[in-house]
Amino acid sequence: PRAALERNEGRSGKLTDPASPRINPSKSSTSTMSRPARLLTLAIAGLLAVQPLRVEAAKPGSSTIAELVVANTQAAQPQFTLLLAALEYTGLTATFTGKTPYTVFAPTDDAFIALLNVLQVNSFAAIDAKLGEGTVAKVLLYHVTRGVRLSQSVVNARQIEMLNGQNAVVNDATIEGANIIAIDNRASNGVVHVIDKVILPEL
Repeated sequence: PRAALERNEGRSGKLTDPASPRINPSKSSTSTMSRPARLLTLAIAGLLAVQPLRVEAAKPGSSTIAELVVANTQAAQPQFTLLLAALEYTGLTATFTGKTPYTVFAPTDDAFIALLNVLQVNSFAAIDAKLGEGTVAKVLLYHVTRGVRLSQSVVNARQIEMLNGQNAVVNDATIEGANIIAIDNRASNGVVHVIDKVILPEL
């Protein structure tokens, strides 16, 4: 299982951008949007580069999970723009600013864009409208478990109970079919593993 994780993490090369919903942002159209909507629009439009790169690991104690995510969105090749937008949309950002430890399986921007395309929507609000109020929050909570679970603990588990109360199945270097492509990004209040797919709970 560890070897499988290392193979996933060692992948390189630029991913082909999936077809995105029809959005044509301009300075005038984005200036009046909320921050989550603006982040979402910019990322889907391809104005933010998305590559399968390892997130720069924070030394334990230096940054919270929330700070790690925010810092990544400001990097030259950000991966968590849509994750941050989803956290802000649902009001869950504050969950990851405190001292309570969590393990987060963080989907990349490509993963969120693929989900939006499958659902044929172009915003998180549209997901809630289509699948029911609170759906986005439930999906995000299905990517988080309590405590600090480093990669070895993850791959040794058959399933992990997530914050929404449901179990996610682990198989080698995958969780619910999503590849774990970067591991053990430490924060002061937990750890972040990067995955290439948004995993969906039973709704």
